Amino acid sequence: MKGGARLGPVGSTIVEVFVGLVAGDKNSYLSQPNWKPTLPAKTAGTFTMADLLNFVGELNPIGP
Repeated sequence: MKGGARLGPVGSTIVEVFVGLVAGDKNSYLSQPNWKPTLPAKTAGTFTMADLLNFVGELNPIGP
C-alpha cells in the first residue's frame, strides 16, 4: 500500500469484479447512456457521495 492512496491486490480484485459485474449487466446504469440518478440531491442536477450518505442516513460512515 502507498499510505492508503492505492488499493492492494485484494482490494483491486474486488473492484475489478464489481466493475465486471456492472459492465456485463445489460440493465446496469453503464448500459444506459443517458442515465442520471433520481435520488434527491442538495444541488439540483447533481448527485454526490454526500447526497448518497445523506439519503441513507449515514452522515459519518467511519465513526460512531
